[in-house]
Amino acid sequence: MILLVAQSTNNNWPWIGNLISGVFVVVGALITYWSTHRTLRTQREIAEYQVTNSKEVNQAQMNEKLILENRVAWDNETRELVSKLIGQFFSVNHVIDKAKLVKEKFKMADDSGIPVKQRRELLSISEAEKDDLKSGMKKIDETVETTALIRLHLFEDTPNEQRLWDKINDVEQHMTKLEKIPSSELNELTEIARIYFQGNWERSMMMNDSDNTVAHV
Repeated sequence: MILLVAQSTNNNWPWIGNLISGVFVVVGALITYWSTHRTLRTQREIAEYQVTNSKEVNQAQMNEKLILENRVAWDNETRELVSKLIGQFFSVNHVIDKAKLVKEKFKMADDSGIPVKQRRELLSISEAEKDDLKSGMKKIDETVETTALIRLHLFEDTPNEQRLWDKINDVEQHMTKLEKIPSSELNELTEIARIYFQGNWERSMMMNDSDNTVAHV
């Protein structure tokens, strides 16, 4: 009897060994799967982070480029307005010259020693003079409008910008008083505008160089 049990036990050992070996194989496979799955998940998360980070960097660079392009376009528009204004100031000078001629005529007509017929001629305004005065008033209105547009474009309050606006105001005072604007004032305005726009251009180039440096890092 004892011999039969022993034989039966000995006959079961291979089955038990096979079972244990099978369990180890399954456990090993599960560990390998879990480790591989965790590695793949980590790699995927890293890849997703890199893609997201790359998108954010690219978007930031695009935003900076757009800001720079808008700034350059804004400066160019402001430059055109200032150039237009300076030209209008020269035109206003011609208008003031013609207005002074008409004023001189009226002043001469006040002389009681002049014959009545001549005084009437002096007080009359020809069609050409009327057209000149109408055209002159239109030019003055356009100059005031251009000045207002420039004011809207100057919003940073930098020293050069404030200097430009102050000089525009100084020149405009002559126009509002119907005084001829001295050439020296217009030349100074031109020089101040040149310095202002040169500074803006250099600052834009520095911003562009900075963006290119970041893009290559």
